[in-house]
Amino acid sequence: MMKKLRTKKQGRVRQIIKPPHPGVPEKVQIEVDDADDLYRDLRIENAVEDENGNKRKLKAETPVEVVIETTEKQTASHRRKQA
Repeated sequence: MMKKLRTKKQGRVRQIIKPPHPGVPEKVQIEVDDADDLYRDLRIENAVEDENGNKRKLKAETPVEVVIETTEKQTASHRRKQA
């Protein structure tokens, strides 16, 4: 089993984006707190599941945690320069 590496960033749902047409999913705009200004906003489908697998939707101003996950094989080591 490959080792998973992850980082977590705090954010907040800033906007609920209504679909332009029936059949198109509703989206949410999430602002990631410590991202660069130009890349701070994510837009994803407004669909999450609870622990029982029930579909739910996020509300505006809800605090969220954004998780970035990958495998160790897909990363490079970070080495400090020696003085």
